[in-house]
Amino acid sequence: MAVTRWLQLRPMMGCGCLIGSWFLIEGKTKILNKVEDGKTMTLTDALCKEIGPHELNLQSKVLEMSYNCDGNAVGNWSICCAPDQNKQFQQSFNAVIMTAPRGNVKEMKITKIGSPFLLNFIPEVSYMPISVIISTFKKENVKQLLEGFGVLVPDKEQKNGLRTLGTLFSSMMFPDRTSEDVYLYTTFVGG
Repeated sequence: MAVTRWLQLRPMMGCGCLIGSWFLIEGKTKILNKVEDGKTMTLTDALCKEIGPHELNLQSKVLEMSYNCDGNAVGNWSICCAPDQNKQFQQSFNAVIMTAPRGNVKEMKITKIGSPFLLNFIPEVSYMPISVIISTFKKENVKQLLEGFGVLVPDKEQKNGLRTLGTLFSSMMFPDRTSEDVYLYTTFVGG
């Protein structure tokens, strides 16, 4: 289990936090409000580019998260990470927002004022298996243009055992994802 990225954001008010899938940016106050035109990028890619690789810890496993309420809001959270098997480091934060799969959270040691903090109030979540199929077709081979965002397939249409949830017309929503002579479709099967 590897945590993809983690960053500490320090907004103008001086409050730090962890966001997304564990992101670490320290001492930055810039607001990222634009993604480069003509390129498909996620928020994390834009943040990584803005911050620089020297301030990021990629592929780090979060081992422990502890909360020590001492009456001061600064640095109450401590996170221990391991970028590889032979190295660990710890860093303090003012606040934590965690977005991680429940299985990853169950593996973390979480403490509150030195005592184990159980997350048994979080319900079990069953993840349904879904496959994503990316298809491209040359525009010259597509007889009718499929406009809009995509299509959802209702349950009653799925009588033959194949469960297709729907298809996104990706090249209509994001025209810069493919070359000009190709249509791109993203189909979700399963669930």
